[in-house]
Amino acid sequence: EDDIRLSDLHRYVGQRVTVYGYLVTAKNTKTVKGDRMSFGNLVDRDGAFLDTVHFPQVAARYPFRGKGIYTVTGKVTEEFNFQVIEVEQMERLAYVDDIRYAEATGGDKESNKIQSENRKRKARKESEKSPV
Repeated sequence: EDDIRLSDLHRYVGQRVTVYGYLVTAKNTKTVKGDRMSFGNLVDRDGAFLDTVHFPQVAARYPFRGKGIYTVTGKVTEEFNFQVIEVEQMERLAYVDDIRYAEATGGDKESNKIQSENRKRKARKESEKSPV
């Protein structure tokens, strides 16, 4: 299937699937041998969450590349009635930030508020210039 919802993931245990989700958080860690591996947490468009495990070879080949929407392909495993995808392939998809929610460099609320007000003023000035 092309459009698997995370809420239906339990139907695909043991199978290879491709899903889409927005990266919530990622954690890098090391194996006993010292190799880097990762864990990810994504949310789909319905608000369902997905945990992913990225073993060393996959973590090296397909690293997380910051916030964004990812396509994740891998095998669905289940433990204690909870599904996880053991990632085989992953890609961050291109998307356009919504400027209403984009964070300012530095990330503090006051800077975001100032930038937002500046954008509004600039838009008002431009609309006043253009003939109706």
